[in-house]
Amino acid sequence: MAGLMRVRPDSWDKFETPVLAGTSRHFWLKRRSSAGVLSLRFDRMREVLVIWLLSALFASNPASAQNAPVDFSSKAYWQSITRNDYRVPEGADTMAHMRALVALVSSTDPQWRDDIGYEIFWRWVRRSGRLDAVDLDALRAALLPTTSVGLGETESDRVFTRSFSILFLSELANADIKTPFLSDATFAELLTLACDALAKEKDLRGYVPGKGWAHATGHTADLLKALAKNPRLHASQAATIVAAIVERARTVPAAFAWGEDERLGNALAMLAFRTDAAVEPFERWLSSLQKENKTLWSVAFDVTQYRRVRTQVSLLTNVAAIMATLPATPTSMAISKLIANTLKALQ
Repeated sequence: MAGLMRVRPDSWDKFETPVLAGTSRHFWLKRRSSAGVLSLRFDRMREVLVIWLLSALFASNPASAQNAPVDFSSKAYWQSITRNDYRVPEGADTMAHMRALVALVSSTDPQWRDDIGYEIFWRWVRRSGRLDAVDLDALRAALLPTTSVGLGETESDRVFTRSFSILFLSELANADIKTPFLSDATFAELLTLACDALAKEKDLRGYVPGKGWAHATGHTADLLKALAKNPRLHASQAATIVAAIVERARTVPAAFAWGEDERLGNALAMLAFRTDAAVEPFERWLSSLQKENKTLWSVAFDVTQYRRVRTQVSLLTNVAAIMATLPATPTSMAISKLIANTLKALQ
């Protein structure tokens, strides 16, 4: 710029402006006077302005620098999330990640399905703060079609798909307590789904060598537990849960070997501690159990009948143990007393 004013150096202000390459340059500005600031070249002014604008842009929208496409098929990418305390990556599309996690339910690789899929899914549902009611319901809808894949089969790899779909749904059902997104109709749909899965599941494998946990009945018990805790559960639905669990204990073709009776016991215990808990569903069950036990020992020994009674007794023992660890309510105390009397009568 031609014709710059000549002034003494001590009458100038110094500004240091970083350059993108990481170095710095000094620009000298004349003190403001009636003639204005005339001492900075136009070409330098443009450079400073561009740098300032870029800095402001990325400071106000840091995600814009991080929205590069994500390779969801990269195990290393997901493992980087687990190593970072399962935090949602800065600027990430949370729902795109969640949909990718949902797709892992059918994997026969336990590291993909369990260590990455489920472990990240439940943490983000519970802790991320990134998922609203619309997101949670979209995930519910995405999981529903895979909950019955292969139902009725025995020892098929499709057990992982339906089992983990139900496990993921149990996390969403828990989330509904804090962030309500289920309607009465979709809540009832989940209850029907869980009871149906419990009744029809024939694959009783727990841990499958090389493929990890199948645990279909255990995961269904987790969903029933989540529904049992939900304030929107009606008294008739609570009775349905009791009946479904008891019938599963009566009809399971082999004794539970993988902790399923404990997880089913947790669901029953949750019902006993509700503010609207009712004794009657438990009374019906325990009265029936005592009759079955009396029949068992009054006729020729029947292996199937013995298994039915003993599976229920094991379930009942788990319920009693779980309830003993929780703060009592008047109704839970009544149910606990009923259980104790029944166990004593069955000895």
